[in-house]
Formats: sequence, C-alpha cells, structure tokens
Amino acid sequence: MRIIEHYLVMYASFLQKTEGDRFETTLDEISEKLNCSKNNTKIVLRSLKQEDWIEWHSQRGRGKRSIITFKVNIVNSVKTYISEQLEKGNFIEGSNFLKSLPLEKEMNEVIIHYIETGYCPKKENKEECLYS
Repeated sequence: MRIIEHYLVMYASFLQKTEGDRFETTLDEISEKLNCSKNNTKIVLRSLKQEDWIEWHSQRGRGKRSIITFKVNIVNSVKTYISEQLEKGNFIEGSNFLKSLPLEKEMNEVIIHYIETGYCPKKENKEECLYS
C-alpha cells in the first residue's frame, strides 16, 4: 500500500467515529486499521509526518492515548490520489480502492463529480463519460 493509501484509510476510518481532524488513538488501533505490524505502522506514521500530512504525539504509559492530527483535507487527498491513478492508467485499481474506504455518501458524490468533470475520458463523439 502506498503512503497516500495509508493516509486515506486512516482518515476515513477516524471520520467514522467523530467529527474533526484531531483524534486520540493508540498504535495498536492504527495497526489494526492499516492491517500491518506495529513496526510497519511506525514507519508509515514517520513517513506521513515527514510529508507533513499528520502530526503525531505519542504518549507513553499504560492507558495513555496518543494524538494524531490530520493536516491534509480528505477531499484534497482523494483528488490527489485519483489524479495519480489516472496518470498511471490505474483507473480500475484506484476506483476499487476508493470504493473500499468507509466514506460518507457526500464524499462519494464529490469523488464521482471530480472524476466526471475533470478526469474522465469521453466516449467517441459523445459528451458522456466512458466509465459511467
């Protein structure tokens, strides 16, 4: 999984719990969401921090929860991801990944609108999108 995919999975799963960009969590919870080991999760968090997509404030001690702050808006992240996938010709793969995210209905509508208006190849001599 690429770093942007990790970001989207984490952000989408945290948005299901509560509103806002800042959340209390543990390394174990993030590992579960990303379906990877604690060591791999630490690498992902470090990479996301280096890219300046998150702030991560770890807390030590039993019962203490770390704080993660998402700095890049989910809509902009999805648009970046879509653009990258389309440039690489991975429309189906990218589309399947986005469908697997637990995004709200409004977000799915934004994604569909973005694809259809800006990045959707048209059928020959027609105005409708090739993928619709």
